[in-house]
Amino acid sequence: MVFVSLLPIFRALHARFRLRHPLRAGHAGRHMSRAKRRPAQSLADLRNVGRATLGDFATLGITTLTELAASDPDVLYRALERATGLRQDPCARDVFAATIHQARTGEALDWWHFTRERPGRA
Repeated sequence: MVFVSLLPIFRALHARFRLRHPLRAGHAGRHMSRAKRRPAQSLADLRNVGRATLGDFATLGITTLTELAASDPDVLYRALERATGLRQDPCARDVFAATIHQARTGEALDWWHFTRERPGRA
């Protein structure tokens, strides 16, 4: 039986993984806020915006950052419920508030920072 040391293979794999993984390599990647990387140019560039939120914006007829900045999160939330005929998760209102805040100020905050200002919450 021939013994082959696997240590060089493990070291090579580990080094390759570290260089590709943004947190371990210290590279600015998806884990860094989008606001720090570059200012938002479109709705898709906003923090907290994924496919579902882009779909909500499309349902509501919002296509630009200017339209979003002129909006009110509570009005958007109620309009989305009317448009879909479904009760929406209240966190959707918080996402609207966060994206409106970023569109107005450029400051990207996580959606949960806006939960306390939701109507009906103390």
